[in-house]
This record gives sequence, structure tokens and C-alpha cells, in this order.
Amino acid sequence: MNFSAAPARPTLLYIEDDDAIWKMVHRRLRDRWSLVHAANDIEACVTLRQLGSELSCVMTDLNLAGSQLSGIELIRLLRGSWPADKVPLWGRNVVARPTLPIVVITGSELHFNRAEEAGANRVMLKPINFQALEQSLVRLTEGFHRLESKPSALTSFPRPGPA
Repeated sequence: MNFSAAPARPTLLYIEDDDAIWKMVHRRLRDRWSLVHAANDIEACVTLRQLGSELSCVMTDLNLAGSQLSGIELIRLLRGSWPADKVPLWGRNVVARPTLPIVVITGSELHFNRAEEAGANRVMLKPINFQALEQSLVRLTEGFHRLESKPSALTSFPRPGPA
């Protein structure tokens, strides 16, 4: 088994329909993280399929203009808790990632509880407090990589030899 260390620059997917916010976040975080942008739900699903296990975290807005899926539905899709019959065809090949950190960045406090219930690890309000965001990202991505690099309890036991 190959248990690799955390990448030098963790890869974060940011699902954000507002290009000005994406550019601001990219400028502030690009020195520490490799950021990938998806402007809508379809781009997000394509990126999730392409990058798969390379992702260290997903950040998402909740209201995605021009998208069929909301941020809440994308979180449920990633957590594997969204009913398969409700997933659009283009989202059906997204592999559930129950432990992948998810940070919601939203302009409304109305959906904080819904985001957490759907599986978000952290919910933050716009305008973005970058110091708090960076602290959360460090804590979440480091914890995620520690989790991902540990062998499971089943693989840590020696296999019995021939009788």
C-alpha cells in the first residue's frame, strides 16, 4: 500500500459563480494552495471526476447562479447522501468523498444549519475573513491528510499464514 504524505500545495476546488470573488480568493490563497475554479454545478462535477483523490478540500457558495444544483445539493452529492434518482445525469459519476473537507462561503446566514446538516465542515459568511478562512483550511486539510495517510484497522493486522 502506498501512504503518501500531504502534497506540498494542497489542491482546493472553489465552486463560485461570482468571478470577482473567485479572483479575490485566488489572489489571497494561491501562495499556499493550488486552486481550481468551477463557476457552476456542471463544471464542479467535471472537476470532481477529473481530480478525484487529488483534492484536499472543496469550498463552495450555496447559491450558484445558472446552476441546476445548489451548494447544498453538491455537498450531499459529495457526501453520498443525495438520493441517486435526484442526481442529474452529468453528476452521476461523481464519487462520494465522505471525509473530504468542505467549506461553505455564503452571503446569507439563513442556510448555515442546512449546510452543516448536509455535511459541510465549516460555514463562513461573506465578506470573507481571510485569516479565519486560512486557519480553517490549514486545520481541515492537515487533518484530512493525516486521516488519509493512516492505514485502516483492517489493513494493520497481519494476514494469517498457511496452516
